[in-house]
Amino acid sequence: MGESQQLTWSARLADVLRAAPPDYGRGIRPASKEDEIPLGELYFAAYAGREVARLEEAHEELRRTFAGEYGALDLAGSSVAASEQRLVGAVLTVHEAPWPDTPSGPFVIEVMVHPRWRRRHLALRCMLSTAAALRSRGEEHMALRVKSDNEGALALYRRLGFRPVGEEG
Repeated sequence: MGESQQLTWSARLADVLRAAPPDYGRGIRPASKEDEIPLGELYFAAYAGREVARLEEAHEELRRTFAGEYGALDLAGSSVAASEQRLVGAVLTVHEAPWPDTPSGPFVIEVMVHPRWRRRHLALRCMLSTAAALRSRGEEHMALRVKSDNEGALALYRRLGFRPVGEEG
């Protein structure tokens, strides 16, 4: 097998929201500036050993995210899920990605779920909440990047109507 590639996918928000169950937003809220440190903890839990080796690295990554290194963070267009006052899932969105090969408009820079909370549809529910928030203010599309070997994420994004950029329809 070849090396994993970063794929850029896009979806119409109307397609993302088409099959949303009525209770998808239960327990999901917009992100806030106060979430920076808890999001660092979630990032570390979700990616320890793959993206970051130490909690301090995860906190630095989220500090850079909130500082706008990956585009201006859209807190109202980002979603978090909490349980017992701990963040267990999140979707972080920027108004525009800073990379030249990405489409214009809202761009998801992070989807993460705590390992103990996976397989409970939190990523789906956070993505739907994010899409609803974006749609409510008149956005029509959202985009993201996904690794070509991340089958779970690819399945979720296909379910939500995402397609490779240029094939969205």
